[in-house]
Amino acid sequence: MEGAAALKQFAAAGGRIVALGAATDFAINEFGLPVRNVLASVPSTQFYAPGSLLRIQVDPDLPEARGLMPDSVACFVNSPAFPLWDPNPPAAPQRSSAEMTPEHPL
Repeated sequence: MEGAAALKQFAAAGGRIVALGAATDFAINEFGLPVRNVLASVPSTQFYAPGSLLRIQVDPDLPEARGLMPDSVACFVNSPAFPLWDPNPPAAPQRSSAEMTPEHPL
């Protein structure tokens, strides 16, 4: 896949790739990322969020979050959701650009 090879080369050279929605499945599979969509096998009868606004906490010090307020809102439209974990953590600490507010997320 020519596009996937170009993306891998871009990432290997230090580029950042941001994937949203269903594109995250592609990124996880192509790059072998140590993440999983915790909602992938959850039926809509157990979890359904067709267009919810969620409170999030943003790290505005990260380039991909530049310009956002620390306390922001995100639109969740049947999106994937990922825990921050790594079975083989890198030497540098992992950082998340945004996380759902633990209390009163709606």
